[in-house]
Amino acid sequence: MGSCEECKHRTIHINPYWLGMNLLLYIMEKWGNGRVGFEYKDIKDAMEKGEDKIKLGKGWDKVLEVVATNTDYTFIDTYFTEEFFREKASFLFVYAGDEPKKGEREEDTYTIISRKYRDVKNALLFRTYNAGMPRIAVEKGGGNYNDKSELFLVHDISGYEKLGLTPKQLTLHPTHTVEVLLKVLYASWGRPVYLKTVDKEGKPIILKTEDGKKVEKIEIHS
Repeated sequence: MGSCEECKHRTIHINPYWLGMNLLLYIMEKWGNGRVGFEYKDIKDAMEKGEDKIKLGKGWDKVLEVVATNTDYTFIDTYFTEEFFREKASFLFVYAGDEPKKGEREEDTYTIISRKYRDVKNALLFRTYNAGMPRIAVEKGGGNYNDKSELFLVHDISGYEKLGLTPKQLTLHPTHTVEVLLKVLYASWGRPVYLKTVDKEGKPIILKTEDGKKVEKIEIHS
């Protein structure tokens, strides 16, 4: 069994509706019977914790607050706790593999990578982070790069390391799609376009097109 860094396609075996419903039910239960706060955390006896003697009746109010104030990412980051995983979701796992071909079953095309809480949570967060799409932004001053009105874009990979990922896993691919993107941007901008990103080895590079026809790769040496 490999590590999550070796996943060809990071994903997770889960029904998102099941996850959302059960997390909200779990929140309702915890805030309804007092399984939150410093006093509860200070209780060392597991049996005493399980008795749920305190009845706060705040469960539904907390659910409404969570729904109103959270994105999918912050919802999972805050409430998909190790306790929830242990009690309700320990069957989840992270796997890697290709999409099944016609006539193949999905379970025949993937390999289970991990069943650990942190890996499962990281995979869930990665799916919800920016809707799973790469973040590309104009560099500060990038609308007038080289003082020639050239466009300089940056593929933002900040924060991904918290999800157990490496730059290698964030490569924009397939390459053909990136080239089409740069050519379309050139057609709209009318000037050379640059994109700072990482290659398949995780090394920083700049892709550029000066004429909207050919895309070149420039390696960045630190």
